[in-house]
Amino acid sequence: METATGEAVHVNGDGGHASYWLVGLDDHDRHIIATVGEDDHEVLELAKRGPGPLLPVDETAARAAAGLPGGRARLTWRPSPASFTPLLPVWEIVGDQRQRWVDQTGKVWDTLPLARRA
Repeated sequence: METATGEAVHVNGDGGHASYWLVGLDDHDRHIIATVGEDDHEVLELAKRGPGPLLPVDETAARAAAGLPGGRARLTWRPSPASFTPLLPVWEIVGDQRQRWVDQTGKVWDTLPLARRA
């Protein structure tokens, strides 16, 4: 019997988008990532991914990149230049005097504008 391993993180919806779970499953050479509805547990999006961590940038790295090591961190998503897909949520870091966002490439954003449609 083969055993798959996985992990899940909660992502807060922003700008009218619903919150969801980001789930990664690994089974030897197969790696998938999915978004799953918070309330109905419906699979919303599913894709293949490479091996490695579910989130390329973890909470500690996001806080450090934002320059807010003691800030409150949460994953969030809405379409923006920082992320066009819910499969790559953004870290929102809130400190005493400022708020910053860190995308999954490690880029820091001082504002998170909505994505523009072409």
